[in-house]
Amino acid sequence: LSSLIAIYAVLVGTTLENLALGVVMVIVLGVLLVSIGLAATHALLVHKRVKRRDEHFHRDRMLADGMLEYLEAVSLSTGVDLNVERWTMSSILYATPTQERSAGLWAMLVALIVIIPVMGIIFLIYSQIYLTKDVHEHDERQRNLNHQYQLGLARAGKLGSALFAWDPLPRRDVAAYVVLTILTLGMFLPYWWYVNIVDMNTHMANQWRFEEELVEKLKADG
Repeated sequence: LSSLIAIYAVLVGTTLENLALGVVMVIVLGVLLVSIGLAATHALLVHKRVKRRDEHFHRDRMLADGMLEYLEAVSLSTGVDLNVERWTMSSILYATPTQERSAGLWAMLVALIVIIPVMGIIFLIYSQIYLTKDVHEHDERQRNLNHQYQLGLARAGKLGSALFAWDPLPRRDVAAYVVLTILTLGMFLPYWWYVNIVDMNTHMANQWRFEEELVEKLKADG
């Protein structure tokens, strides 16, 4: 948009008065500054979201390894065979391994909106698609993992009753989100960001609640 306005000003500049030309240039500068501001905002959001995702996934992986080790120790101390639960948990973990992403690189690619708009916009939409699907897949994996862990503890007599089992995250029609973003020229993006962040917050809140109840149950049931 800034380029089109600038070209227009050059083509008809000889017929514009100084005041009118000044107004056009102010509009060009204003649009450019707004574009830079929006690009910086999206780049910052992508950086924070990817960084938060990596930190949380890394913590969950350490937690899962600890859960597996604990089940092994419980199996040895009680004599109860918990290999099925442990193998199932390992299959869940290694079937779809989570990889860390470079938050800085992703933010830089989104920031290309200012320099190469088409590439920056394409990567911004891609990052939204990836982050939306990613948190849902992780949430499903964690729920299945925690379920198998509870089954193992219950079989060994370490868990008297089932813990809090959170509901799946709301389904998000990513294809519809992409179409709406394109049709509204990006005006749909704030809502997409909103549901993306809310889904991550919901998953983390459910995870904390599960862990807190697990600790309390293990203390109560010995």
